[in-house]
Amino acid sequence: MADPAMDSPSVEVQVPEPLRSALLGRVGSLSRWGWEALVLEAIREGLLSRGQGGELLGLDFHEREAFFAQRGLTYDLSEDELLRERVEAERIFGQ
Repeated sequence: MADPAMDSPSVEVQVPEPLRSALLGRVGSLSRWGWEALVLEAIREGLLSRGQGGELLGLDFHEREAFFAQRGLTYDLSEDELLRERVEAERIFGQ
């Protein structure tokens, strides 16, 4: 997987030692983990689309969807949107 973040401007964050130690025990790279967290939050805030976020993280469609699902980034559809999607799916698939 390519890392487009390496070509992006960097952001420096001071991480207190207890948090740093906890993260290093669970993540391979603090800079990559921070980049992923920044992209995920931008998607949650509506600043980026899922597709844009996946591109920035260097993920293809399937990798992106698995990555987002593992991190609780779901499709937040209203009840009306879900009903429209269901009606459309029934129209397309004839069920």
